[in-house]
Amino acid sequence: QSMLRRYWPGILPRICMNRFYPAASIHSVSQNIWRTILVPNMLGRTLLVQYSNEVVSYYCAMTEARNHMTSEAACQALAEFIGRIDRSAVLPHIPTILSTLLACLKDDRWPVRDAAIGASGVLTRYFLGGDFISPLHLQQLIEHWTNNLTDFIWSVREHAAIAFGDALQ
Repeated sequence: QSMLRRYWPGILPRICMNRFYPAASIHSVSQNIWRTILVPNMLGRTLLVQYSNEVVSYYCAMTEARNHMTSEAACQALAEFIGRIDRSAVLPHIPTILSTLLACLKDDRWPVRDAAIGASGVLTRYFLGGDFISPLHLQQLIEHWTNNLTDFIWSVREHAAIAFGDALQ
């Protein structure tokens, strides 16, 4: 691991995000790398906190990919980062994450919107109290969720309803 230290900022976000990529080959290789290298040494969360700037920057950049599967995986990785990483490590990134998710909620590709709805719900579950999400941003989230309650894709409708539940928690 010490030899890998200088490469972590570049490879960690990619390994982590690709665990959510829909293509089985990419997904399984990334899962195996994660389990083989990071889990036994309890490094995953520690490294994600240590390199949170690089991780969030990469995830947010990947939401703008032309390939919807990449954008979808990036939103799912953001949801995991929000919900599973130490709160103090997530806090500085909330404005960037929120801005990114609001943009993704406007995406015309339903898998991206679907993943962004889930991630935005997780964001409100953990960070709605306090000054982390402004009333204006909450109103925008609620408008997007409400609009997606009538989407023709059942999972989009379901995740919009779940996002409301997340916000209420």
